Amino acid sequence: MNRSIARYGFLLVLLPALIGLHFGCFEISRETPIKRSFAIQLNNPTPHSEELFSGVLKVRRFRVATRYNQQGLIYQRSDVSFESDFYNEWLTGPAENLTQESRLWLDRRKTFVRTVELSSQVRGEFVLEAQVNRLYADLRGTPQAVLEIQFFLLDRDSVVLLDRTYVRELQLPNDEPASIVQGLTRGLQEILMDLDADLSEHRAEIRPPETESQNGNSD
Repeated sequence: MNRSIARYGFLLVLLPALIGLHFGCFEISRETPIKRSFAIQLNNPTPHSEELFSGVLKVRRFRVATRYNQQGLIYQRSDVSFESDFYNEWLTGPAENLTQESRLWLDRRKTFVRTVELSSQVRGEFVLEAQVNRLYADLRGTPQAVLEIQFFLLDRDSVVLLDRTYVRELQLPNDEPASIVQGLTRGLQEILMDLDADLSEHRAEIRPPETESQNGNSD
């Protein structure tokens, strides 16, 4: 009799432990979201047959509005709600990614003799600055990739030679992170084509400052 009671008591103690272990294993086995990294990577453009400008362009690191200068992709869910995606993020910061891809695109396009980083020791006749005002996915209705960039072309004396703002709001097939980055990539490609077209249109007006020798001041 005592043995039976002891046996049942043992089972009563063991059963809750087994149930807890079962559900604990179930919780652990649930799929955990995996972090993914994305980057804008532009296709190589068709180069000009000859450079539009004889000088060297130096590209300053792009400035991105604080709201969008986050490691995670940014989504707009309502008129007043924005969120940063913890699991889907930029491989590098958005400013670095946009600056690097734009510089490489302009260099391969042969808009200038060379297009280099601002830190380069190569003497430059022009400087390109950019302010990224919008960089996000609008998910309030039909998904859209939204990109707005204001460019300033300066001469080496910081005189503004060109000031242009370009906006792209591109409809997406879905709200997947890969689709969003593809839409932003397309937006940047189109914006750079517009910038290149404006530079070509105003080619005669955009001139670097004259050197002392050109001004007749050399000995």
